[in-house]
Amino acid sequence: MVFTKAVGSGNDFIIIDSRLEKIPNPAKMAQDLCRRHLSVGADGMLLLEKATLKGSHYEKSTTGKTKASHYEKNQAEYRMRIFNPDGSEAEMCGNGLRCFLLYLVRKGLSEAEHFIAVETKAGLRRGKVKGNFVTASLGEPREPTLSFPLDVDGRQFTANFVNTGVPHTIIEVEDLENFPVKELGRKIRFHPKFASAGANVDFVKIKNNLILIRTYERGVEDETLSCGTGTAAAGFLLRQLGKILLPVKVQAASGEILTVSEQDKEIFIAGEVRIVYEGTLPG
Repeated sequence: MVFTKAVGSGNDFIIIDSRLEKIPNPAKMAQDLCRRHLSVGADGMLLLEKATLKGSHYEKSTTGKTKASHYEKNQAEYRMRIFNPDGSEAEMCGNGLRCFLLYLVRKGLSEAEHFIAVETKAGLRRGKVKGNFVTASLGEPREPTLSFPLDVDGRQFTANFVNTGVPHTIIEVEDLENFPVKELGRKIRFHPKFASAGANVDFVKIKNNLILIRTYERGVEDETLSCGTGTAAAGFLLRQLGKILLPVKVQAASGEILTVSEQDKEIFIAGEVRIVYEGTLPG
């Protein structure tokens, strides 16, 4: 079985074209392959499948400029399924989508000069590839809730919430570098406030018009080096709070920077993506 390893902003993914490879139990495969040190190791596994609806591109006009007349939001070219290391299937993954878009272009399945539409469990998402620089839309943020109290083992936090394809809680902290992200992130992730589904937890600090962020990811159940949907959530909520303007740069724990912007109510994240290597799994 052939796979591709890709990384975006510190998030790494195993990508498999499941149109070509039979995968009877993708949840179990994700658990096996994503284990660090014992297998390929990754923050998630992405499966390429045939979309429910045939998609279309932005097309170039006779003047060489792009036009949107052939892009329809209810169509997609391919379907992306996302599996976490614990085997759960995620609705959406921002950096995973960016890696998936680059994969489509590198494999000759889509063209770089066009906007590419991808079907996900969170709905249709789109993006564009220019070299290794990939911009992806996470759609319109949903269910924003600002400045609500959150009690965690007697400690009081002011939290904010939004769904950018998956649920995120954003909490500002002063000493981000030394903050116990894994310990408190896990407790907040399972907090009764967020019901049985839980939430991803992002701790942020604004420094010189740059957002610094550290994320505890649901499904990974640990701090990750980056999180695209969390980056988008941080930019959106801090703008809603009047603390920053969009576009804004966000620096992840990996040290890499993503740019968060907004257009027609859609939130976009943009940054570099790399195809690290391709490999073959034993039968």
